[in-house]
Amino acid sequence: MKFQKKMGLLMGLLISCSLIAQEKKQGTLLAKSMQDFINQFPIEEIYLLPEFTNATLFYKDGTQSQANINICSADQTLRFIDQRGDTLSLINQDQVKRVLAGDKVFIQANKHFFQELIVYGQKTLAQWQRFEVEPATKHEAIPASSTARVYQPHEIFRNMAFPTEQEVHYSSQIVYVLIEDNQFTPASSSSFRRMFPEKKKAIKAFIKENDTDFDKKEDVVSLFYFCTQD
Repeated sequence: MKFQKKMGLLMGLLISCSLIAQEKKQGTLLAKSMQDFINQFPIEEIYLLPEFTNATLFYKDGTQSQANINICSADQTLRFIDQRGDTLSLINQDQVKRVLAGDKVFIQANKHFFQELIVYGQKTLAQWQRFEVEPATKHEAIPASSTARVYQPHEIFRNMAFPTEQEVHYSSQIVYVLIEDNQFTPASSSSFRRMFPEKKKAIKAFIKENDTDFDKKEDVVSLFYFCTQD
């Protein structure tokens, strides 16, 4: 019997804690000229929360504040609505350590925001909404990438808006990651064994026995839980 079948109520609670869809979403958008590119997307396509939500921001210096915020998965900016109703990016977001929005907790690591799933000491299992964009016709105003066909978010969104109307392809996908010492790495057999070196053999056996799929939330949660048990 697989290990995850024995976890009962605990697993049910952990799996239901996130409302973000896990499947990959893809689409095409006709980007209008000279307009903020991000604002042309439906909020559910490009933000981590379904709507701007009153949240508590915890800073690295121990202080905290409240604001009506959302997190943009495209450029990893924390955005808020000011008193005039304008949507702005938080200037000092590098000082934000954690965001509590309703029943969701987001942490910032290496300039990316992640939704916490399980925390064990200084080790965290989280999910990252990875957003990628590829213009149907590349424009010289967009930095070229010599390493990948798909542009990285920080390259694409630095120079929005487009000077001319053009079609772009985009995709959004949940990636499960391990975080430690402010660094993140996609969940995999090797990354789990690096994080829990004392359990290398046990992790390898667990993955084989349970046929662990690192793209499935219940599988990575089961493995992380297993790694934290004595």
